[in-house]
Amino acid sequence: MTLKISRRIGAAGCVALLALSGCVSADRDDSSAAPTASSSAGDDPAGTTGASPSGRKSEEIPPLTQQRWWAWAAAEPTATNPVADRLGDHCARNQPGDVWFAAGTFGGRVTRRCTLPAGRPIIAPLVNRVTTDEADCDELLGAADGWAVMDGDRVIPQKLPSERVRFDVVAGSPLFGSDGGSFEGVACGLWIALAPPKAGEHQLVIRGGAGDLQIWVEYQLDVQP
Repeated sequence: MTLKISRRIGAAGCVALLALSGCVSADRDDSSAAPTASSSAGDDPAGTTGASPSGRKSEEIPPLTQQRWWAWAAAEPTATNPVADRLGDHCARNQPGDVWFAAGTFGGRVTRRCTLPAGRPIIAPLVNRVTTDEADCDELLGAADGWAVMDGDRVIPQKLPSERVRFDVVAGSPLFGSDGGSFEGVACGLWIALAPPKAGEHQLVIRGGAGDLQIWVEYQLDVQP
């Protein structure tokens, strides 16, 4: 079964990744996905005061990141999905061995507490989208805005243009509706990559969007040696 979907996710989604306001059925186009958020001027979540106004650049985003991230986000049903996760109980599920993916929300603000192994770079979308129409990606990238803060240091994201993706979707996915299947189309978004953090406690704050739906994720990270 092939799914025909247009979805935006605020990250931190999905997504941040990840920001959806509803589900779509297989073999149904849905170009009216919920708008994603733009950060409001003057917002200063805990830990950002004193951060550099310009910030530091994101690390280089590895090839196939969008393909891999969407496959990861689409592999879990609602009960264990990293985008639907509000506390961080499921953030370690299906993580690859070479990076650690973060996710956004379906809208609004959440705080997640997660444990991850040392030596893993962190990769997250601030705003992202998967669609069958490249024009949807042009729309998103034209409006996308956002930033991240890692331990008080602001990180400037990168825009990733349309990239062909194909991945399987588990039945019961909150991102793509109740039916499982496979999706083939294009993905795009605003992303960050962070060098592997040292062992210990860290805070990652993600804000992003492109419209009037606010995405705000605070990760309390415990990096294990």
